[in-house]
Amino acid sequence: MGYGHAKSGHKLRLALDLNLFIDVDGDGDLDYVETTERHRPLGEWWEAQHELCRWGGRFQDGNHYSFEHDGVM
Repeated sequence: MGYGHAKSGHKLRLALDLNLFIDVDGDGDLDYVETTERHRPLGEWWEAQHELCRWGGRFQDGNHYSFEHDGVM
């Protein structure tokens, strides 16, 4: 039994989910980034790199980063 959509960008190797860890308070301890909003700076940067770059924050999947190909993200 498979996982996800048949035309998943992940299956096509054009997408990945990034788990980010950020030192929020400057104490050296890394905190896991759980919200789409916390991914926004990187997601918007990613989208600006190329017209086919897609960020999952546009569809409530903040840690999703991909290239669009034949309508698949």
